[in-house]
Amino acid sequence: MTTSTELVAQANALLTGLRFPEAGQFLRKAMAVDPGSVPALLGLARVALVGSRLDEALEWLDRALAIQPGCAEAVALKGLFWMQQRHFEKALELLEQAQAMDPDLAMVYFNLGKCYCEIREFGAAEPNLRKAIELRPGHFDAYAQLSLVEIETGRLKEAANSMRRAIQINPRYLRGYLVLGSLCERAGKPEHAIRLFRAAVQQNPGAFPLRERLCLLYAAAGDFASAFQEALEIVKRRNLYTDYLRLGSYAIALQNFATAQQAFETSIQLNPASWEGHYNLAEIYMSARLMDQAREQYQAALDKNSGAYQPLNGMGLFVLIVDQDCDQAIGLLQQANQLAPSRPEPLLNLALAYAKKGDFPASQRYAASVMPLTGPGDPIYEQAGRLRGTMRIESRTLQSLK
Repeated sequence: MTTSTELVAQANALLTGLRFPEAGQFLRKAMAVDPGSVPALLGLARVALVGSRLDEALEWLDRALAIQPGCAEAVALKGLFWMQQRHFEKALELLEQAQAMDPDLAMVYFNLGKCYCEIREFGAAEPNLRKAIELRPGHFDAYAQLSLVEIETGRLKEAANSMRRAIQINPRYLRGYLVLGSLCERAGKPEHAIRLFRAAVQQNPGAFPLRERLCLLYAAAGDFASAFQEALEIVKRRNLYTDYLRLGSYAIALQNFATAQQAFETSIQLNPASWEGHYNLAEIYMSARLMDQAREQYQAALDKNSGAYQPLNGMGLFVLIVDQDCDQAIGLLQQANQLAPSRPEPLLNLALAYAKKGDFPASQRYAASVMPLTGPGDPIYEQAGRLRGTMRIESRTLQSLK
C-alpha cells in the first residue's frame, strides 16, 4: 500500500512542475490514508492559495496548526493568505513569527521582502530579499523583487544587474525583459533595449508584449520599416483587431496606403463594434480626396464611438473643410475638447474654425491654448503659432477699419 509520505512526495513533484490539479488529487489521497498528515494539509493549502480559494486554504492551514501549532511553514502560508488579501501588516506579523520559528525557511524571507516593498519600506525589504537569494540562489523572483527595490532607491545599474540575473535564471520571464528594457531606455540606450527584446523573442516567439514594445522602439527611432515588419510578425501569430490597427498605422507611415486600408478593413471585420478602423479609413480617404467615402467612415466612427475624442475631432475638421459649416464643426470640436481637454488637436481645429467664421479673438485664444500642451518643433505648435500671429494681424486690421 502506498503511504501518505509517498503520496505527498509525488504531489510535491507535481507542484514543482506547476501541475496543481493533479497534485491536489495525490494530496487528497494522502489525507485519506492519514487524515492527520500535516505535509498533505500544507500541500492542499498551497494548491488552494494558487487557485485563489482563500477560505479553503485557511481551513487547511487551521487544521495543520491544530495538529502542529509550531509549524513554521503553516504560519508562513497563513501570511501568504493575508498577502493575497493585501493585508500586509497582518501578513508581516505572521511571516516574522514563522521566521523566528524556522530561520532557514527560504519562503519566509522572499515574502517578507515582498510585503515590505508593498508598504514601501525598502530598507527592510532588501536584506530579506538578499537572504532569500542566499538560501535559494536560483530564486529568480527574489532577484526581480530586489531589482525593483534598487530602482525605487535610485540604484539603476545595480537594478539592471539584478534583473539580468533573474532573466538568466528564467529566460521566459517577460516582465523582467520589460523592466530591463525600460532601464536601458532611461539610461538613454534604446538600441540596447531593442537588442534585448530581439534576443528574447527569438527564444520565445509568442512574447507579444516584447514584440509590441519593439514596434514602439522602432517607431520612436523613425525606423518604420522595422516597426512594420514586427507588426506584421504579430498579425501572423495573433489575430486581434488591435494588431491590424498597429500594422495599418505603420503602413501609413511608409505611405503604403493599400496595405493600410486592408489592415483597417480587417480590424473592422474582427471587431465590428470598434470605431478605430472606421476612423483610420476615413483619414486615408480624406487624404486621397475621396470625400464621400471619408464622410461615410467618419460617420461610422461617430456612430460606434464610446467616449473617444478622435471621431468627433475628425468629423469636425471634415465638416469645416468640406462642408464649410463652421457652427457644426465648432459643436463637434467642442465635444472632442470636452472629452480630451489635454489634447492639442481639437483646440487647434477650434482655432481654425473660429478663424474661418471670422471670430478672430476666439481663434487667437484657442491657438494660444495649444502652446502649453505642445512645444517648439511640434508641427501643431508651429501651426498654432502661425495662426496666432495671423489672427493678431487680422484683429488689428479690423480695429483700424472701425
